[in-house]
Amino acid sequence: MKHAFLSAVILILFSFSTKAQSLAGVYKGFMEVDSPKNTINFEITLKEKKGKLYGYCYRLFVFGDTLYYNLLKVTGRVNNDMLIVEDEYSVSNNFEVETRGIRTAFFFNLKDVKDTATVLPGKWNTSAWRDYRPLTGAVYVLREKNYQNTELYKRLADKKLDAEMSF
Repeated sequence: MKHAFLSAVILILFSFSTKAQSLAGVYKGFMEVDSPKNTINFEITLKEKKGKLYGYCYRLFVFGDTLYYNLLKVTGRVNNDMLIVEDEYSVSNNFEVETRGIRTAFFFNLKDVKDTATVLPGKWNTSAWRDYRPLTGAVYVLREKNYQNTELYKRLADKKLDAEMSF
């Protein structure tokens, strides 16, 4: 299933010929963790206000026998054909251990993307935390048109933050 999704992303990536003007929107896909090999469901919404990108991301993953989630406030910026999105703080999660201090940065290469309205591939990494080394991996997201049915927007609605991020 992951390989079919990745193949679709690559096919779509090379099939468009114009670059979109706005990165604002809702994207849905997955993060791949390099080591240990793992996949994390990933959703992100970005909005632009006064030339600055901001939004939220939602991560859903299984570790052991437990399903974990994390809703985070994020900021973004474009620098030399690179969209950089960084965690600001966790809005809500169900972690058993305090993880304050762990930051994740996403690097979406816009130079090779033909249609940013549809596809954003990239890489990500976390900061080092306590005695743990940083995690790294790849991220693949597609534009989500029916965004109000995403898990991200359900969590934003629970926190009364969905109106701020409506399109």
